[in-house]
Amino acid sequence: MEEAFLGIPILNRLDLLSRCLTAIDHPAEVVVVNNNATDPSFAAELERLIAERSAVGDAVRVRVVHQTRNLGVAASWNLILRTGLASGRESVVIGSNDTFLNPGSLAAAQAGAPDAQILHLCAWNFFLVRKAAVEAVGWFDENFYPAYKEDQDYSYRCKLAGAKRAVVKGAGGEHVGSATIRSDERYRRLNRETHGRNGRYYREKWGGDVGQERFVRPFDHADKDVRWWPDPGESIAARDWDRPDRPA
Repeated sequence: MEEAFLGIPILNRLDLLSRCLTAIDHPAEVVVVNNNATDPSFAAELERLIAERSAVGDAVRVRVVHQTRNLGVAASWNLILRTGLASGRESVVIGSNDTFLNPGSLAAAQAGAPDAQILHLCAWNFFLVRKAAVEAVGWFDENFYPAYKEDQDYSYRCKLAGAKRAVVKGAGGEHVGSATIRSDERYRRLNRETHGRNGRYYREKWGGDVGQERFVRPFDHADKDVRWWPDPGESIAARDWDRPDRPA
């Protein structure tokens, strides 16, 4: 049985991560991207959780990659993809700590739809990305920060690039929607700001919101293809939700 490579970003809610990992019933190497760079106790609890799981000795091997700032969803997904592909994998599964797969879902994804570049186990909450998708569509646009619209952007780019997406038959899961943001009042408040900004960025990039796009090239630049997005430079760090010197 071929081992899967799976990555999961996390900012809070270790209780949900524990449920997420417990639901994985297929041999897997799991990388947890810890985006909580401000709370040492969270990192310690996360390491303790992983150590307890490792002591059980099951077929799901988990390790943590701690970040110095909150990467955001798109950059975390890119980190997971780069890590998996660099290890020689042809496909990488990206999950959410607030999504719990149904039995057999990961095995079904490993064997499903060989002609598709993206396979959805549970919408964009748990999905498989094949190397061919990155080659045709590129990386996730890190200007969508810290979350929301990055999946819709990639969906549209898949359409433009002719990259096939498919729903994995027999797969599914329970998703606790927006659990990270709902767990923290400050994040809920900041999300109202960043969600609107991401929407504006999407409309600028594609000439309209989802289903109303007018551009076939990003920002209607004739010399750019679907794989291109502007380097966010230092702007992501400046927008980091957890930076103490973040502008009001």
